[in-house]
Amino acid sequence: MKIFKFKHPTINFVLFISLILLIAPTMALTPLWTYSYPSAKIGSVAISSDGNSIVVGSGLLYILSHNGQLQATQPYGDNVVITPDGSTIVSSYGPSLYFFKQNFTGNPKSFAGIHEIWDTQLLNFISSLSISDNGKMVALSTQGSGLMEVYSSKGHLIGYNNQSYYPVVKISSDGRVIVGLSQEGMTFMDKYGYSRTNFNLSVVSDPTVMALSSNGDTVFFNDAQRIWCASTNSNESAIWSSLAPGDINALAATPSGSDVVIGTNNGYVDHFDKNGSLTWEYNINQNGTRGSMVQSVAISDNGANVIAGTFDGKTLMFSSDGDLLWSNKTNDHINHVVLTGDGSFAIATGDYTVYAYQSISSGVSPLVASTAISTPTLPSDEDNPLISDYGSGPADSNTAVPTPVSQDLSQYSVVQTAPGSPLSPITGCIAIFVIVLLSRRKGE
Repeated sequence: MKIFKFKHPTINFVLFISLILLIAPTMALTPLWTYSYPSAKIGSVAISSDGNSIVVGSGLLYILSHNGQLQATQPYGDNVVITPDGSTIVSSYGPSLYFFKQNFTGNPKSFAGIHEIWDTQLLNFISSLSISDNGKMVALSTQGSGLMEVYSSKGHLIGYNNQSYYPVVKISSDGRVIVGLSQEGMTFMDKYGYSRTNFNLSVVSDPTVMALSSNGDTVFFNDAQRIWCASTNSNESAIWSSLAPGDINALAATPSGSDVVIGTNNGYVDHFDKNGSLTWEYNINQNGTRGSMVQSVAISDNGANVIAGTFDGKTLMFSSDGDLLWSNKTNDHINHVVLTGDGSFAIATGDYTVYAYQSISSGVSPLVASTAISTPTLPSDEDNPLISDYGSGPADSNTAVPTPVSQDLSQYSVVQTAPGSPLSPITGCIAIFVIVLLSRRKGE
């Protein structure tokens, strides 16, 4: 085969470099900013639907703006959840539960303060935490005590189930359905306290990750290497199940339940449709290296973007078809990833660092177009029939508070960098075309 070469060696070199630049960077993305603190390991991260509020649980709670500025700190939290509009934050720290309200002013929204509404202390550490979209209902489970509890936004205990230990608990977006899962099966509880456990599910191991459709009708969860899809409306609840390439560590679903994504301990990201069909699969561990375990996944509300984080420091963004849009590699362990509602802005957290990414997706500018937030009206505490059964007094706010690791805010470092801009194929082609024209002119 004849290899075409230009006569001038400089042009050959420039052409070679241009081809490398055209191909190599298209998948690499530099963080928009990073935020680091070396003394307290990050336990979780949550983000509002528009990306204007980022909450990091690391002993204390750290509230960051979309551009990485520290807005406030609050005690305490390792596990944290937030409502889509960012107005309500709930955190757990050991056996303690905290409920906060955030205030915003102006348009676009500007942070105007955060204050604690109530807190309470349970008998055991909190293992799972969930909140309704309007912030009026909080569901949780505790380790060892066999409790699944539900609180109102005023701190009233309005329901509980003590029949089993539930490693994972979720509340539907409208707050009307609470689901708990364990090796013994599934438990359903509604906002009026009605509870049901007679579901026909054969679960081999305790689930560790779960997703619930916005209306609470469909639940997705892991069972070692198997993913289950079940209905909360029928005793014959199993809708479909599928065997994954490895044990499932991470799971996420769209609010409608039409798209489900999982991450496995051997480096696979799998995407399923609502019928349980595997629509695409991506093997992160193509080189057979160790440490590619997928720790966390997230999906945008419309299913257009999927993000995954791995133990060996990779953050990867995929399209709805499974195409790799971009990736980033750090020396950190990426333990958590979250997305805005439209998928245009992403946060990944390592052991001690927060990484922010302006996503390359279907042309949606970050923090401009955001998913509409549904806030259905729920009955007030006074209208809830469970209050008289479980007590109407506020949660005890005078209990002893666990002391977090000593932290010095002056040690924080914020690094802001311009987002990586992969070269456009058109730009590369134009550059090569110009080189060809110049070489021809030199040869004439």
